[in-house]
Amino acid sequence: MKVVRYCLSAACFAAIFCIALAAQTQSRQPAPARVPPAESKLVDVEGHKLNYKVAGAGSPTVVLEYGLGGSSGDWDSVFPAVARFTRVVSYDRAGYGKSGPGPAPRSQERLAKELHTLLHNAGIMPPYVLVGHSLGGANIRAFAYLFKDEVAGRCTLHGVGLLGHEGCTGRPTGGMEIYFGRSAEWFSAANCVRASA
Repeated sequence: MKVVRYCLSAACFAAIFCIALAAQTQSRQPAPARVPPAESKLVDVEGHKLNYKVAGAGSPTVVLEYGLGGSSGDWDSVFPAVARFTRVVSYDRAGYGKSGPGPAPRSQERLAKELHTLLHNAGIMPPYVLVGHSLGGANIRAFAYLFKDEVAGRCTLHGVGLLGHEGCTGRPTGGMEIYFGRSAEWFSAANCVRASA
């Protein structure tokens, strides 16, 4: 339980850090004084329904991706804090939480494409700052690889590398890595790690 709290706290910090850096290059909209509670909604993605919730206003949109065996509820303590600054989205992958099962085989590429379709079908347009925990880190790396022009930044918390992409080994990083922009450099901070070349 302490590990989950630590990871969610780190995710909140990382998301706010990501938003602050991304906002430096874009015009900032004033945040609303009060953020209404997010409601769960279903959207059709290639013939199956995925559950998501969205709250807040502004750009870029922070997309929260949970780890293996979790659900969008893993981000419930982080979600409202991020919604005070910008729009934030969390969702349940196919077969998890309130989402229906999806087609097999399940791969990071398929998950990334389903997330992309969900965001567009729900009217949530780029740019996106992707935050992924554990296996969610591999999913957001696949998304960033496939849809690089739509990604303003990404943050991986105790993530698993994606084999074959950007020199990743597929082993857990054991820390946090933050990347901003397609051609930007990897940032190294307190417990951050550099990407392999």
